[in-house]
Amino acid sequence: MNIQDAKRFITTYEKYYFDREPNGIQNYTEQNIINDLGRGNRITTINRESEDYICTQKLDTGLFDKYAFAWKSGKFRRENNRTQDELFMDADSNDTHIYRRTFDSFPQEQLNTYFNNLRELNHDDFQIGADDNENYERILDFYEQVISTAPDHFGPIYAITAMFFLSQGRLPIFDSKAFIAVKALTYDVSPCFIYVESGNPKQTKSRQVINKYYEYIRLLKYVFPAEQINQNNKFISRSLDRALWVYGHIKDENTTKFIYGHN
Repeated sequence: MNIQDAKRFITTYEKYYFDREPNGIQNYTEQNIINDLGRGNRITTINRESEDYICTQKLDTGLFDKYAFAWKSGKFRRENNRTQDELFMDADSNDTHIYRRTFDSFPQEQLNTYFNNLRELNHDDFQIGADDNENYERILDFYEQVISTAPDHFGPIYAITAMFFLSQGRLPIFDSKAFIAVKALTYDVSPCFIYVESGNPKQTKSRQVINKYYEYIRLLKYVFPAEQINQNNKFISRSLDRALWVYGHIKDENTTKFIYGHN
């Protein structure tokens, strides 16, 4: 994929990530995509204010806390400069409300202890380089540090999300839909033809987790041009993250797949 294709991929799909995006339908292809995604004109309930807050206040500062955690689970909301626990203050003034809306099985004290432990990990200089073996071992070491004090049932995807925030995006976030998308782009087929196991290895099966994760990283490096990799202190941009996540949701073979070199 060249840089023009990469930019067009982002432009085509990223907009469907946001709730109630006011772009309107431009053509038949867009209507086809919207119908296939199956939720009107959106597949998430996140708005730009929520996303911008998470990116600037959490990701860019290397902080994985209750809000970043809730964001990954689809439970974070920010409107008019008020975060979710403040938005629900009338219903419940207790700050643990956000936790109950996310995972009842994680007590607040246990999560707070874990978030504080993560602050002690320093990976400010983390960068994915050209040496795959070195990258793999460093990522594996980082993952094992992140899960060493994790609460029970804190799955590998959340551990990788913590790595994403702690590294300030120098490691990519991971999601099965984005994995489907990059595989579809690799083989030049519609995402509906890609099968990815729905489950993930157990949290403690570190090498199995990182094998899957590093396959995703290598495919990103293979598909996207150098101009899209390791730029602006991020492995890939959030715009590309969002576009991949949307593209991976396409499930109808009649929906137009992304076509390389098409203006």
